[in-house]
Amino acid sequence: MKCLTMIVEADPSVLGRHDMQMGVNHSFLDHSTSVREAAVDLVGKFVLSRPELINKYYEMLSARILDTGVSVRKRVIKILKDICIECPEFPKIPEICVKMIRRVNDEEGIRKLVMEVFQNMWFTPTKDTSLLRKVMHITDVVASSKDIGLEWFEQLLLSLFKPKEDKDDSTKIATEPSKALLLACRQIVDCLIENVLSLEESSDSSGSSQRLVACLITLHLFAKIRPQLLVKHASTLQPYLGLKCQSSGDIQIISSVARMLELVVPLMEHPSDSFLAQLEEDAMKLVLQHDRPIVSSCMSCLGSIINKVTHNFQPIRDCF
Repeated sequence: MKCLTMIVEADPSVLGRHDMQMGVNHSFLDHSTSVREAAVDLVGKFVLSRPELINKYYEMLSARILDTGVSVRKRVIKILKDICIECPEFPKIPEICVKMIRRVNDEEGIRKLVMEVFQNMWFTPTKDTSLLRKVMHITDVVASSKDIGLEWFEQLLLSLFKPKEDKDDSTKIATEPSKALLLACRQIVDCLIENVLSLEESSDSSGSSQRLVACLITLHLFAKIRPQLLVKHASTLQPYLGLKCQSSGDIQIISSVARMLELVVPLMEHPSDSFLAQLEEDAMKLVLQHDRPIVSSCMSCLGSIINKVTHNFQPIRDCF
């Protein structure tokens, strides 16, 4: 591997040769952890300098994120992070993010590295153009995570907002999140809301409808961990409870909005009577007209608003 590295240092283009790829792949599967790590290191050193090599080595490199050697897994995560940052147009970035996030419950060193990667990649304040691209990546990742669920994203946010040196020690006092983290999350939430509004205008296509669902699911995940971020957007979200329910996407939209409002409305300072009355009316209609997923989320929303804000128990009595 040392000899190969010296050759590649002299001429990185040799990595593009088929026999070289076969040789590297063979080393990726070697019994020795140090050989596998050296092979990963070799690819990582040169793959970014020649973007055409990323496609050639991506599959075999990303498979090593499940390597039995901790040092190999760490090295792969660092290389994949560099690909995300240096080559933001690479089409498999959402897939890379899912692969990395799945390591969030790995051993402690890997877990901390994954948190660090996403804190730097997603949860640091950014400028307008890169912010929109970042938000697109986040919603792409959420949309492509149907098969694995979204506990990983919640776990990620929880680890960032409520860090503990020892995650098994419940006596540790959670510290207040940093201003930079709060600003980054506020930027993401505000950009997601803007996306929701612009997607609503072009919601005639199934692609924009799926993106709308992904945006609202992502907003709900933020609301679960830091509902204060959505307080100023409650009145923007409320009209979505009046959506005509014609597809499974509409069910997800209504359920996500109801779950968000359940968490956010009790934090609002002096919400208007008309806003609260409309909210109760919409939620009650949905409870009476729809099936279990919507009934469940809207009943939770009603319970939160009536018990914590309006104390208007009459509609519930009339309903039951």
